[in-house]
Amino acid sequence: MIYFKKVRFNEEDGAILEAALATFSEERESLAGFQPKVANLIFAKQIVKNNINYTRLMSRFDRFVPKLIFNTVTKEGNCICRSALSNRSAGVLILITGGIIANTMLTDNNAPHYAALIVLSSALTIFVLFIILECLQTQMKMKRAVSSYKLIQRIKLLHKV
Repeated sequence: MIYFKKVRFNEEDGAILEAALATFSEERESLAGFQPKVANLIFAKQIVKNNINYTRLMSRFDRFVPKLIFNTVTKEGNCICRSALSNRSAGVLILITGGIIANTMLTDNNAPHYAALIVLSSALTIFVLFIILECLQTQMKMKRAVSSYKLIQRIKLLHKV
C-alpha cells in the first residue's frame, strides 16, 4: 500500500483513538463489506499480521466512491494513523493516469484529438474530488467515534459516583 497521508497523535490521544476505533468497529475477513451488521458500528477492521486496517462502512450508494484504508501504528509512544487507497481504487487511478499519458503521447501535432484527453482529464478530476470527499467523510466519522467514546466513558464515570 502506498500511504498518502500520515497523522501523528500524542500518547493520550492515540490511546483514545485506538479505543474508540475498537469500540465502533466490526472485524471482517476482508474490507469489502458495505453494510454494518449492527447499527452503531462505523468502521470495519481487518487484522493483518501486526497491523489492524480500518475502513469506513459504506452504504450501497457509496460503492462507487474510492475506498480509503487506514491503520494505526504505535511507535515510540506516539500513535500514527496512515491512510491509503484500496487496491481497486489505486487500480482505477493508475488506469486513468495511464490513459492520459497514452493519449498525450499519441496526439499528433498535425491532427490533434483532444476529446479523449478531455474526457480522461475530467474523469481524473472527479476521481480526485471523490478521494478528497472520502477523506473528509472518514475524518468526520473518526471524530464522531472519538466523541461518542468519550461520552460513553463520562457516563460510565458518572454511574460509578
